[in-house]
Amino acid sequence: MMAKIALLGCVVGLILLAGTGCGALSAGQPLGQTSAVQTLRAKDAKLGESLIKALWERDAEQVRSLLAKGASPDTRDEFGYPALHLAAGDGQIDSVVALLEVKADVSLRDPDQRTALMEGAESGVADIVTVLIKRGADVKAFDNLKWTALHGAAFYGKAETVKALIAAHADITARTDRGKTPDQLADEMGYPDVSQIIRSAGPKIP
Repeated sequence: MMAKIALLGCVVGLILLAGTGCGALSAGQPLGQTSAVQTLRAKDAKLGESLIKALWERDAEQVRSLLAKGASPDTRDEFGYPALHLAAGDGQIDSVVALLEVKADVSLRDPDQRTALMEGAESGVADIVTVLIKRGADVKAFDNLKWTALHGAAFYGKAETVKALIAAHADITARTDRGKTPDQLADEMGYPDVSQIIRSAGPKIP
């Protein structure tokens, strides 16, 4: 009878512990594992927060240090913007390179479906555009408004990044959701020199 009660207790314990086993030692194991996972997650979160802070402070040396300690290069800030987007958009070439060296994902999108290349194009730093493209960034990708990296560079009058994008075969005929081509945006924003660079890169845009 006592054996049956003991067996029943073990079965109930197995059910309650979701298959982790019966007895004090086996019951303690998943709790320890959970604690370890929580500790690792807390460490990762702390490193991620520090990485974003370093980017805001434009501290490339600290960015490299945190990445060396295990910070994920694909960390996002509280608004959902990836670290690579922040670095590229702020013209931080050293931090961009540091992130790419540890395999930051160049295809990640932010909440507006923008890529790091789009951010880099608008920063005006041609080296950022070039290094992102070399790592596989798609020059023809578009965001939720159908803007490509070339649209953004043209809109802000960034001649050097416009040239870098065109050299990488960006589509000069691509249209936004409002039907605007990159050269048209440059004209509308008062950058005739930029619109001329775009127009001279290919056949006349209808």
